[in-house]
Amino acid sequence: MTRVIIGSRESKLAVLQSEMVKSYIEENNSPEITVDILTMKTTGDIILDPHLQSTLCRLWGCDRCLQ
Repeated sequence: MTRVIIGSRESKLAVLQSEMVKSYIEENNSPEITVDILTMKTTGDIILDPHLQSTLCRLWGCDRCLQ
């Protein structure tokens, strides 16, 4: 049996798109393929600062972003 894992952000749109891909794979392939969706939070989901770029640059020490 083959297992396919689709990684997705937790947003409603991302999960919906992942479910569409999952359905497509399941409908167009062998029943021996199982498909799961693994959701995760990205840095952008965790840091909700309106100045995300400057926040990340301070965290990562990236001088060119701060110009």
